[in-house]
Amino acid sequence: MGTGQELTREEGLKPANLVIGEPFTLPVSGLVCRVRELNAGERALMDRVRWTQQRDEKGRFTEISLDHGRNHAAWVAWCVCDAAGKRIFRDSDVDALMAWHARDAAVVADRAAKLNPAGEEEIEAEAKNLPEGQ
Repeated sequence: MGTGQELTREEGLKPANLVIGEPFTLPVSGLVCRVRELNAGERALMDRVRWTQQRDEKGRFTEISLDHGRNHAAWVAWCVCDAAGKRIFRDSDVDALMAWHARDAAVVADRAAKLNPAGEEEIEAEAKNLPEGQ
């Protein structure tokens, strides 16, 4: 997983080397695409689009929930890339991407989520792969 090199400030401030997934064919459109990993900043921005905050009558937050209508479109916007790893879509394309066929968007979202684990289940799965004592 790592190089064994100790983290220094200089190393820590370098941009991440993000993984670009293998190309795959979308089931409905037949188009070939690929997805990539997100860096921490991109993930935070994408998550703001995926989650909806509900407020009560006094304007206080009462609930935060996944906006299922925007979830798959956000994964498509942030993770679909060209062969060099450059994003194809912009943040502002999310609403337009909601018009994609649901099966195509779901396949992209599933592959992108597997490449970008961050939920409790994914973190637990990653933890099982760590050597003893970490």
